[in-house]
Amino acid sequence: MNAPILNVIFHGTFVFCKKKADQVANQWMHVYIPAVATHLFTAGNWLGETELEGAEYRLDGVLPPRSDAKSVILPMKENLVVNKPHKTEVGDKVYAKLLMPPPDLIGTPRSAAVPKTRFRIKDPIDPATPQISVDDLLPPENYQGRLGSITVFTYRFADVSDLRLVRLTPPGGGHPWIPVASGPTSEQPFGTVNLHVFSAHEVEDDLEEAQTAFDKMTELFQDFPLGLNRTTIEAELLPNDQLPKGVAREECEDLSLRTQRMAKLGRLRKNGLDLNNLWLASEGFNSEPSGCTCCFCC
Repeated sequence: MNAPILNVIFHGTFVFCKKKADQVANQWMHVYIPAVATHLFTAGNWLGETELEGAEYRLDGVLPPRSDAKSVILPMKENLVVNKPHKTEVGDKVYAKLLMPPPDLIGTPRSAAVPKTRFRIKDPIDPATPQISVDDLLPPENYQGRLGSITVFTYRFADVSDLRLVRLTPPGGGHPWIPVASGPTSEQPFGTVNLHVFSAHEVEDDLEEAQTAFDKMTELFQDFPLGLNRTTIEAELLPNDQLPKGVAREECEDLSLRTQRMAKLGRLRKNGLDLNNLWLASEGFNSEPSGCTCCFCC
């Protein structure tokens, strides 16, 4: 890419919506953040994210997508596709909504294997309706056995000062994100800005965390009573050479584990120890417990 790039890194529970009719056009993606009571909602530069208030936002300042990026969608192998419309009245089921321009690339660098046996059918609203099965809701063309926990939208931009999250409703102002560019590097000679958006738990999750987060997502769809059983989800991160350009492995850490690491930072500093020990070379970022999942509606 012959311009600096912006990576918008979504951590946790999000619903990405784009109508089938829009797949061939430069239409914006609607990103819904479900209202999960135990989640923290933040956005900003890595380690400097601040609260994302419950509102509707729009990302401004990026360039139009490349001509070959018009049909970019979430990777099918790592995400659940729901061929159902979302409910017109979501009310308090949604905490916030982001309007995202069509990106040049979409990647899911961290995902987890979740077999169909871990799903369930939630209690039907109308017992008289015909019963459906998990297989009915998860045909092979819509679900290939994995759920994403990090999704990255990659854009190009001309001027870093143009990048902002504008608040649409209630109108006025925006999120206090001040983009900071890193680089240039041999990998990205024009530099990179990374915007992190979290919808995740800040403390260690329990068996109900994944279930609650997933069920909150599927509540946004019409006639889609799919739920997740009480379970933990072990997410795996792609190798370094397969991560989106400009995204460091450390930036993909689960929020609850990162909170523990920041506590470790304080102890190291207080005891006068080497801060380079904060991230040890022997530590990996695979198989992290993650109770959050991403879902894609098309």
